[in-house]
Amino acid sequence: MKIPDVNGLLNYHIKGDEALLHLGHDRYEIAGIGAELHPASPEHLSQILKFAPAGRTSTVHLPYSVVLDHDDTDTIRDFVFAGGSKISGFVLHDSMSYRDDISSGIEYIKRLSSKLEGKTDAFVCVEFAVGLPFEVYFDLIMQIKDLPNIGACIDIGHIGINATVADFYRTHPSIYVRDLKPDPGMSLETFYKIEQSTLAGRNCAFKYIEQICKSGAYVHFHLHDGHPMSTFSPYGVCDHLPFFMEIPTLLPEIGAIGGMYGVSGLRHILELAITNIPQRRRTFTLEVHPQPGAKKVVREHMKYFANWSDMTNAYAMNYWIELVIQNSIIFKDLCRDILSD
Repeated sequence: MKIPDVNGLLNYHIKGDEALLHLGHDRYEIAGIGAELHPASPEHLSQILKFAPAGRTSTVHLPYSVVLDHDDTDTIRDFVFAGGSKISGFVLHDSMSYRDDISSGIEYIKRLSSKLEGKTDAFVCVEFAVGLPFEVYFDLIMQIKDLPNIGACIDIGHIGINATVADFYRTHPSIYVRDLKPDPGMSLETFYKIEQSTLAGRNCAFKYIEQICKSGAYVHFHLHDGHPMSTFSPYGVCDHLPFFMEIPTLLPEIGAIGGMYGVSGLRHILELAITNIPQRRRTFTLEVHPQPGAKKVVREHMKYFANWSDMTNAYAMNYWIELVIQNSIIFKDLCRDILSD
């Protein structure tokens, strides 16, 4: 069996012009991975489609404003057609409105499916994104899984962090665990309670992910690590970390800790995916956000930055791309190991 392809994020998380996307495209192409693009409109997708490495299962994350709690089906159809044969899948956020009533969402999804059927091979995957109870999300997926061109998107960080928050809340309803950040004044008792809930969240996430893997749905995976005490994200979230990230606790007795999954957790998730989902019905993106750091741009890529007088953001972009590529190597090694068992 072929080692699965994997994509990496490629967008303007770091400020700059198209030189940054050229750099990411070239490095991803050399590394043998695809891209997950973030276009603002179908027209914008047509402009940036050139940054999707050829021959890969590149994907697109639709704008967060495009949600099927109202009729955005024509807009999504236009995105899909703009992607042509270079884009295998499109990620669409779910909606908190589904908590009270998933029937209208299902009707919109059916309407979208009918507009895509027979006109494209691409899938639109509804992501577990906004914090719905997993049971509601799973019910939604079970009702749409057989629709043409429709799938699920499992963000393992969202599932794991949400499960961790829920576990901590059961015993500490007056404390929001996401607010408990690294602090030298934190008691060891509090730290160990956070770690206990993080482990419980991890194990709960494994069960949820296994349910989706065995559901028969087409599944796109957003892969990244996380931990409720992480402060690395420039967007204030506690996930979207590399799988080898160390998180300082500022507690001298503890030092730094790993993410909630780590490489061993990623291996377990990939084993669930590879074992239970046919190759043609699963895709993967390393949804790792930029982290603090810099890496110089090599000579052959400096052609893109001829007009740049300040290379700070170029070096930051190159460091981010390096992190994604390092995680892609881990991904491929784990898949190779699983397939050889």
